[in-house]
Amino acid sequence: MAKDAQIALPFDSTKLLDEREAAAFLNISRKTLATWRSERRYSLAYVRIGRAIRYEPAALLAFIERRRVKPKPRVRAISVRKTPHVNLQKTA
Repeated sequence: MAKDAQIALPFDSTKLLDEREAAAFLNISRKTLATWRSERRYSLAYVRIGRAIRYEPAALLAFIERRRVKPKPRVRAISVRKTPHVNLQKTA
């Protein structure tokens, strides 16, 4: 995908998402999201407003992009030609 391509988001991209919405977007539980945050397991940016935790949609998309695993390139088979053994004779 081109870097300038726009992704249609299923929500208003300027709105901060609460924990429930962010977890639903990532298809994980709220508890998993809280664990990641408290253990600093992943670099998922969040905003703290008082006791409330909010996530920016752009930060969630950036997190997904950083975690993307790209497929390995196909490996071409290299043909190896077998050569017959050469009989070596000892010379005295």
